[in-house]
Amino acid sequence: PDHSRGLRRLAAQSALAVALMGSINAVATAAACLVAIIWWLSHKPNRTWLTFTAWWALFVALGTLWWIVPLLLLGKISPPFLDYIESAPTTTFAATVLDALRGTTNWVPYVDLWSDAGRLLVTDRLLVLNGVLVLALGLVGLARRDVPHRRYLVTGLVLGLVAVTAGHVGATRGLGATDVQALLDGVLSPVRNTHKFDVLVRLPLVLGLAHLLGVLLARGSGAVRRTNAVGVAVLACAALAGATAPAWTGHVAPR
Repeated sequence: PDHSRGLRRLAAQSALAVALMGSINAVATAAACLVAIIWWLSHKPNRTWLTFTAWWALFVALGTLWWIVPLLLLGKISPPFLDYIESAPTTTFAATVLDALRGTTNWVPYVDLWSDAGRLLVTDRLLVLNGVLVLALGLVGLARRDVPHRRYLVTGLVLGLVAVTAGHVGATRGLGATDVQALLDGVLSPVRNTHKFDVLVRLPLVLGLAHLLGVLLARGSGAVRRTNAVGVAVLACAALAGATAPAWTGHVAPR
């Protein structure tokens, strides 16, 4: 009984996080839930797995029903507005592999002069440098064999990169990119803004960075190794502060 109660509590806490995402965009919420789905698929099903999954599905349904039902009703009476807004070439032109790793594939700042934070992240050289440093440290941490749940994190990163960049047509286009764009303007139009799958890339990189710093500081015995570990930690903190400067300087909201 205590074990079952603990699983219900954990499932409810996870579902609460989903509910707190709000209802501003169904695709973005579903993309975030893919993190959990990949976690389940990377584990062999057993009784605990089935129990937790059942409770999680129930609680998530209860936490999102309040906006899913109105959304379905709206779909019955709404005109096909997806046919008259942005197209796949617009939403994917910035979805290069490097930009997907950096988290700068949202197309709006590239065309909207009022999107301060987004434009700064792709035009300010210092912000770009800091972002690349954070990315590099995250990849180093993720590449370590001792990172917990490495298979799950790497799988999420790869799938996220594919989801975000598959429709990009450019010098580094992938196989079938043109066909993917056609699908994004057709049956896959609800997921046309592929940058919403960025969470699949961001979470593994964040955990990789945290793991790298934890290992370095924990194993930094000896004066030289300790100095190197502290140096990397200071570099990481400085890069994080620099990369997030638009947030703490009040430049997130569009002008």
